[in-house]
Amino acid sequence: MPKLKPTAEQDNAKNLACTGQNLKINAFAGAGKTSTLELIAETLFNKKILYLAFNKSIADESAKRFPFNVTCKTSHSLAYGAIVGRNPRFKEKLQGRLNGSLVAKIVELRDGHHCAPLTFSQYGSFVLAAATNYMNSGYEEFKKQFVPIAKIEELAAKKKTIVSPSVYRNIYKDAQLLWSKMIDPNDPTYLTHDAYLKLYALSRPSLAQYDVILLDESQDSNGVLLSIVSSARAQQIYVGDKYQQIYSWRGATNAMDCITTPHTCYLSQSFRFGKNIAALASQILQKELGCDTPVQGFDAIEDSVTRLEYPDCMVFRTNAGLIGEALTQLDAGKKVCIVGDIAMLIQLIDGIRELDDTGRSSHPELMDFGSYVDFLEFIETDHGKDLAVIEKLISENGYDILNQALNKVKANKEEESDIILTTAHKSKGRERDTVKLGGDFKKIEDLHSARLDGKKDYAINLEEFNLLYVAITRAKKQLDVSNLRYFDALWD
Repeated sequence: MPKLKPTAEQDNAKNLACTGQNLKINAFAGAGKTSTLELIAETLFNKKILYLAFNKSIADESAKRFPFNVTCKTSHSLAYGAIVGRNPRFKEKLQGRLNGSLVAKIVELRDGHHCAPLTFSQYGSFVLAAATNYMNSGYEEFKKQFVPIAKIEELAAKKKTIVSPSVYRNIYKDAQLLWSKMIDPNDPTYLTHDAYLKLYALSRPSLAQYDVILLDESQDSNGVLLSIVSSARAQQIYVGDKYQQIYSWRGATNAMDCITTPHTCYLSQSFRFGKNIAALASQILQKELGCDTPVQGFDAIEDSVTRLEYPDCMVFRTNAGLIGEALTQLDAGKKVCIVGDIAMLIQLIDGIRELDDTGRSSHPELMDFGSYVDFLEFIETDHGKDLAVIEKLISENGYDILNQALNKVKANKEEESDIILTTAHKSKGRERDTVKLGGDFKKIEDLHSARLDGKKDYAINLEEFNLLYVAITRAKKQLDVSNLRYFDALWD
C-alpha cells in the first residue's frame, strides 16, 4: 500500500528534526504520531537512531515498522542489559516484591517508638515510598522531599494523632539504608525494576552509539528517564501528548511541559475519527485542560456521538467497574474479552485467598506478608493501590464468583468476542470502531462543578480529565458517553 502524503504538520516536524537540534512534537490522539516518526527516521537514514518506547509491546511492534537505522527498546531493557545482565546476582535479586512489613524487617525495625504512631508495616511502606521517589527522580542524591510527608500526615489525621519530626528523619535514613541494600549484590534484599534503572542513570550512560534519540510517550516519563535522555550527546526528539499523561501516580513527569527545546511543533490532525468525536475531545482539552489548539477530525470519516446498545468495546476508569460489567455481560450470555493478563490476575486472587485463610501466601507478590492484616495495611498505601482494587472486587463479589468469571474469559480472543472490556490506562494506543464509556470515571461531574463554582477546598485532579480524553479518543466511528452525567447536555 502506498503511503499517504504527509500533512503540512508532519512535513514541519520532519524539517525541524533535520536541523539536528532538540525538538518537542506534541501529537494529539490518532494524529499520525508513528507515521511521523517513521518519516523522520527515513529522512535521517544516515543517522543511528534509538527509539525509546513506553513498554515492550510497543517496542516490539515498532521494530517491525521502523527502517533499519532505528533500534527500538524500552528504558528498562537498556538498563537491564547494562546493569542486571552484567551481574548474575542482580538477576537473582529480582525475584519477589517488597512490602511494608518486609521493609520493616530489612531495616531492622524493632522499637515501636522509632515509628509511632505508625505500625511497623505502615512505617516500612513509607520507607519504601521514599526510596522509590528517589529512584524515580532525576537527582543523584537523596532529598528530604522524597519522604511522603503529606501521606503520613493524612494517615495520622485519621488516627487523630500527630507524627514526631524524628519519625520523618528515621524514614529518610532508613530509605537510604533500603536503597543501599537493594543495590548491594551480596545482600538478599529484592532489587526492583526502578532500582536497576536508577543505577543505570547514575552510571551516566553517554549513549554515544546513537545520533538521535526518539523518546515516545514523553508525557509519562519520570525524572530518572529524562535524566538519561537529556544527558545523552545525541539529538533528542521528545514525542507525546501532554493531555494523555495518566501515570503521575507512578512518578511520571510530563516532559512536554518541563523540557525546553529550540523547536516545538504540533500534530493536531487526527486520522482516527471524524469531526464529531474530535469536537468532544476538543471540549475536554479546551474547557477543562486549557489547551488552545483543538483536535482536527478527519473529513473522510463519518463519525457520531450516539447511544450504543452493542458497542465493540467498553472503556472503564477502574478494574472494579470493568469486572462488574464482565459479570453482567456473562450473565447475559455474551462472550467477553478483557484486555490484560487474566491468568496472572487469577493467580493473584488465589494468593490473596490463601493469605486470608492461613495468614501466609505462596504467591511471589504476597509471600512476605506476615498476616492478612499486614496486607490490608499495605493496600492503603500508594504502593498497594493496584492490590486495593483487587481486594475491593473480592469483598464485593467473593472469591468463587470472581474466579469462575475470570476463568471463563481468560482464553477469549478479541476477534472472537461479543465485546471487549478495558480500562482507560490499558486502552492507550488502541482503537475500536464503536466505543462506550463506563459510568465509573472518577467524579468527573463533581470536578467540573467544583471548578465552575470556584471552590478552592476541592482537590481537582486534572489527570482525571486526561483519562477521559484518552477514553473518548479510542473510538473511530461511534462513541457513547451517555453513562456520564457530565455529557448530559448532549442528549437534551
